[in-house]
Amino acid sequence: ANRTFTASPTTDVVAKWAVVYNPTVLPKPMNVTIDVLVPKGTFQCYIVGTFNNWAGPTAPVDSCKMTLVATNTDGTMIFEKTVYSPDVNKLAYHFCCGPDWSFEQLAPTGDYKYPELNPIVTSWKAIFDPTTTGNVNIVATVPATGSANGVWICGGFNGWSWTTPAAMTKNTDGTYSYSLKNIVSTEFKIYNGTDWGFVEVDALGVEVANRSVTATPGQTITDNITVIGWKAPTALNEVNMNKYRIYTLNRSIVVEGVTSGVNLYDANGRAIQSVKTVGTFNSKNLNPGLYILVIDGASRKVALN
Repeated sequence: ANRTFTASPTTDVVAKWAVVYNPTVLPKPMNVTIDVLVPKGTFQCYIVGTFNNWAGPTAPVDSCKMTLVATNTDGTMIFEKTVYSPDVNKLAYHFCCGPDWSFEQLAPTGDYKYPELNPIVTSWKAIFDPTTTGNVNIVATVPATGSANGVWICGGFNGWSWTTPAAMTKNTDGTYSYSLKNIVSTEFKIYNGTDWGFVEVDALGVEVANRSVTATPGQTITDNITVIGWKAPTALNEVNMNKYRIYTLNRSIVVEGVTSGVNLYDANGRAIQSVKTVGTFNSKNLNPGLYILVIDGASRKVALN
């Protein structure tokens, strides 16, 4: 998991490496056939791993979907897939029972590694049933500031990947929408840029937990959500300095000429202040440093000495 740092006399200790690099061992490219035993009630099985850069189970089906080869008398099943690895010495892989990370294996929790070619999955986080899928239209109301360059959605439905960003469509009423097709359930978050740093935050500027949605079988439903704020503004739309007067005064930043509102962030993208106003914006008292202003949807960096 992500490490955290707290100033103290203690020292981080690495207990174990996932793979130990040995420069004397040459890469070993080869095709590998993997058979996995899965629990009763499994409908589908997908394999993801280093062989496809963990691009799945939402990657093209032929690259990760496995084939059912046997059903045992106790109802357990065996799925099979042949994959190509540029170096089987580094081959690691994982399983999902549906085309979404929400259906990944629950037990065991870790990854399998070559030469283990007959792994056993004993349980899933959730069971994907293709007969219970439906469509969900996500409709998001987003802040006016910080959204001028677009809004995106990322989640289990696209492998939590920015390889092919899922742009939301702007509607005539200012909301943004995206349609999820043939899903059972999935998790997601909303972003105002194609990078993890542009994630939605709550009123305190804290990144929101994963949102989740469950479809109604055979139907299309609408899920309306509200985004309170953004962790960081996009920097593609710069403030036109001919329209505003920006200056510092008594440990605060002042902006004159505001027409809709101002969002204030620190240099790391953490939200500090958000005000909807017309006229003059006065920030709270600030420590010396570099800050990012989003004024009427456009951004500018300001140094406070």
